[in-house]
Amino acid sequence: MTIGRLWGYVADDEANMKPVSHLLRCLINAARGGGNFLLNVGPRPDGTIQPEFVERLEAMGDWLKRHGDAIYGSTRTPLTNTIQPAGLASARGKRLFWHLIDWPGDEAALPPAGAPVEQATLLTTGEQLVCQGKRNQALRVKLPAPPPDLAPPVIALDLGREPRRPYAPTWLRQEARGHYDCPKAPLITAADLAPGYQEAPASDFCPGWQEDTVRIARHGAIELELAVEVDCRVDLRLGLIAETPGRFTVELDGNPLGEPLPIRVTDYPDTWTLEDHAWRQGGHRLIVRHEGGGSFACYGFVLQPRYRPLPGTLWAAIGPFPTPWDVKWPLDLVKTGLETVHPPEQGIDLDARYPGTGGKRVGWGTVKTRRGAFSEAGINFTFRGGKARTGVFYGATVIDAPEERDAHILIGLDWWGRAWLNGSELVADRDPDAAAADGAAFNGWAPRPALARLRRGPNQLLVKCHRGSNACWFTCYVTDPGDLDIHLPA
Repeated sequence: MTIGRLWGYVADDEANMKPVSHLLRCLINAARGGGNFLLNVGPRPDGTIQPEFVERLEAMGDWLKRHGDAIYGSTRTPLTNTIQPAGLASARGKRLFWHLIDWPGDEAALPPAGAPVEQATLLTTGEQLVCQGKRNQALRVKLPAPPPDLAPPVIALDLGREPRRPYAPTWLRQEARGHYDCPKAPLITAADLAPGYQEAPASDFCPGWQEDTVRIARHGAIELELAVEVDCRVDLRLGLIAETPGRFTVELDGNPLGEPLPIRVTDYPDTWTLEDHAWRQGGHRLIVRHEGGGSFACYGFVLQPRYRPLPGTLWAAIGPFPTPWDVKWPLDLVKTGLETVHPPEQGIDLDARYPGTGGKRVGWGTVKTRRGAFSEAGINFTFRGGKARTGVFYGATVIDAPEERDAHILIGLDWWGRAWLNGSELVADRDPDAAAADGAAFNGWAPRPALARLRRGPNQLLVKCHRGSNACWFTCYVTDPGDLDIHLPA
């Protein structure tokens, strides 16, 4: 990575210089994954290094003089692969290192190390620390006051042996969305849960856990009111912290949801996941119980719908058809290209051929194997529609539903597009002004959802994709509770 904005020398780039804290965080992230960290320096034309770079490199060197054991030769483990309330972990052999990104106060709670702790040291100062904890229970480490002046400080745990498959609790956080990902459901925090449950600081349950609050269970149970917008399959992630061992049971509308969930670690936040269950549209009553009636609290949950990808083998494709737009030409020409009605919008005849771009006749085609990037969830027209510099392409598939119902259809593409279900246009959650400028209901790589009404029986889905400057493809996903039959048009 770069210290400034670019890899080479840039004059007057002080505003873009990354702070030392950020550079050290990146170094720690590389070390905890067992990787290397390449940090660039862009020298001046005369070969010298500007003072802003020297200042940051020397500060990182000062930190490494005291904490190098936590970085050099580190390896990736299940525990270092997680983010915890206390900070980030790195490991090397029988030593485990905790990088305290935020100083927790006079005591830090750490997840079990997976082996007996023989000694705890504040690596920053060399001071010996008191560490207590039983098997399958959070470790409690007493810390000095005030905190060290060299941040982030590091706790070193010397273990009696190398950890044997240590369990790594997961701190439930908001999941980041990648460039090509479907939407990530929001993390519902304790502050947003039912007010009938006592709210308390998370640090009451886990010392040093400063960011969150929790809702405390009553009589060993917490009840949640949840809702889903359409019939779908869902991954439910529950962020809980238990004071006593045992198991959690979960009920959905009075019926068991999955198998009981074992409590692997007490006095420490963890995440329990119930994967791939069918939920009906509307509101639901969810109850989480501690089988033994033990004390626990909830700090958040995520209700993540699953989106079924529609691979290229399920689509018939045709194109390119002409468009007045070319690379770097005005957007209103894209709008003209998208608003021009071509034969596929008037009906799908798989045997017909039509005049395409440059007068070349085009017809519908299907494939038995996926072709090109993104074909695991759609069509890459570069591989199925020729290499025309510009053009408009279409993809068609059929969704058979056992009943009339709402569904979410998600489309991402390169670069502009429209879509119709049974002749009715789908409207995505795109900025209206941007959509009015280029005529596209869908735009960009990340799939955008549109609410659609499936009718009982076959539903024809038609996607129109306008080529961008480099590529032309789309991806498509649908919410499916498990009973949709998706196939090629007949």
